[in-house]
Amino acid sequence: VSVFEEGWMAELEIPFKTLPFDPAIDTWGFNFGRSIRRRGEEVAWVSRNRTYNPSILGLATGLEGMDQGLGLDVVPSVSMNRLEAFAPAATEAHFEPSLDVFYRLTPSLNASLTLNTDFSAAEVDDRQVNLTRFNLFFPEKRDFFLNDADLFEFGRIGGGGNGATSGSSRNNGRPFFSRRLGLSPSGTPVDLTSGGKISGRVGPWSLGALAIRQDEFESTNASTVFVGRASANVFEESSVGLIATQGDPNSNRGNSLIGVDFRYLNTRLPGGRVLEADAWFQRSDTEGLDGEDSAFGLGVSLPTNSGWRGRFGVKELEKNFAPALGFVSRSDVRDVTVDAGYRHFTGGTVLQSIFSGIDVQRIGFLGGGLQSEVVLGRLVEIESNSGEEFSAQYRATTEVVTDPFTIYRDESRRVVVPPGRYSFGETVLSARTGGQRTFAGGLNYGTGDFFNGTRKNTGGQFTWRQSNT
Repeated sequence: VSVFEEGWMAELEIPFKTLPFDPAIDTWGFNFGRSIRRRGEEVAWVSRNRTYNPSILGLATGLEGMDQGLGLDVVPSVSMNRLEAFAPAATEAHFEPSLDVFYRLTPSLNASLTLNTDFSAAEVDDRQVNLTRFNLFFPEKRDFFLNDADLFEFGRIGGGGNGATSGSSRNNGRPFFSRRLGLSPSGTPVDLTSGGKISGRVGPWSLGALAIRQDEFESTNASTVFVGRASANVFEESSVGLIATQGDPNSNRGNSLIGVDFRYLNTRLPGGRVLEADAWFQRSDTEGLDGEDSAFGLGVSLPTNSGWRGRFGVKELEKNFAPALGFVSRSDVRDVTVDAGYRHFTGGTVLQSIFSGIDVQRIGFLGGGLQSEVVLGRLVEIESNSGEEFSAQYRATTEVVTDPFTIYRDESRRVVVPPGRYSFGETVLSARTGGQRTFAGGLNYGTGDFFNGTRKNTGGQFTWRQSNT
């Protein structure tokens, strides 16, 4: 980085051997941006509707004579541990070698091989407190599965939703959730003896195929599972695809799934507006379960950063829909989400934008009757030019509990929510300083009813930068 009279210049070096590319092509899609944190401002080389992302690109030309290398990475590793007990005396040692091999078949198609996979370096999950009766969703953090993970995404499940939805409900219905592999239902690690993956792009096609051999665990036999995913670019910015899975790593029952999805994207509407739409359908086949094994979803959104924005989505999961390699937190339900809001950019010297809106989620049983409903009033959300933020929200919740569930227990007491219909509300206030400050941080405070009791939530995070240089 250098500074001169008219400003400053930064030079970044990216080794070409780390990038997949076709040496015969001298024109690349390219984009970059800069965040000016002290002013809460972002500047991009190419943008639309105050947005820049991998689908919004300029062109860089004259790229010739680059060396891509062999495209081969071999990563051997060894884990060793020793356990010594004293009463009774015993010593136990373990030596586990593993091997990962990555090879670039073509400039845009990768192959991976893993033997006796070692996940000991995987990042630890963030702690989550579950005060509901539904499963939590923990994201994947293991490098072998994260590599080209976007190619296995289906129907934008997990990417939709709004402030009224939880991570669990947004991801409900995923056909493939890689944390099913190498982990038992209780979270205990299970050995993966071998596996292979091919992923990348061939012309208009995005392809991904994964096969894993998982060792036996407790009463579950050793199993081989397979996931295949393909999608093709259609129209200007849209895509259509399919997915198939085979095998169940957590039981001895046969299981398979097939699904199709379509995504429509148009970032070239008048006024810089964007239109997105998604549709998907899945059907699972589980040994011992007959019929009512389908799921589908539809969604339409106008994700505008300035002015009016809105989204509508619906998905249904029948009671026997059971993707053994996927994620399901609720079945036999219809999940409807709606949100609308308006953001105004003030153009002032202090205040940058003001937003207000409403987010709604309603989940009902397919046979009739309500399970959950959340209405989030985003009363006001203010952001200053220097990055400070303040918001005030009110969340109104209705829950219909059919079976008692425990939300807390220790040696002296147990808190159980009995069956019934509960309606309760919570007010949430939050404030955050700009991240560029020497002392930065945020606070949030929520108070209100919770089922048949009350609840207060207080949280905060603070950072001190000794030097901003």
